[in-house]
Amino acid sequence: MALLNRAAWILATAIDPRARDGARALAFAEHAVTLTLRQDAASLDSLGAALAELGKFDAAAATAREALAVARLQGNMDLSRDLELRAALYARGERFRDR
Repeated sequence: MALLNRAAWILATAIDPRARDGARALAFAEHAVTLTLRQDAASLDSLGAALAELGKFDAAAATAREALAVARLQGNMDLSRDLELRAALYARGERFRDR
């Protein structure tokens, strides 16, 4: 699951456009989210990033908010802060790029 999630994240958020592939990112992230029964905030975060990469900003923002709720429930405050920012970013119709 961790490899699926990491691959999805890279394919959705890479700075280099040659490394991005939104469709593959979505497939990997959806699989990771299914395997974790939607209870892993990082996998949901990758799903949100993949949706945003594909221009599905409403779904991306909703998924980021879902990830935020899971992260808060699990006490992961660092990820919670990041997810708040990403949810707002997607709501503005912007994609996230990781360094």
